[in-house]
Amino acid sequence: MRSRVAAMIVALKSFARFARPFLGLIVATRQSGAVLAGLAYDAGLSALFA
Repeated sequence: MRSRVAAMIVALKSFARFARPFLGLIVATRQSGAVLAGLAYDAGLSALFA
């Protein structure tokens, strides 16, 4: 039982090391997407009230 838990922990650690760049990329694209949406929203508002 203990060896199975240890193997699961090792697998989780290697998976986290492998998935971390992808998670960072997903977070970065979500943040830049929010920034772009905010810029487009500001541009739309300024175009409406110009």
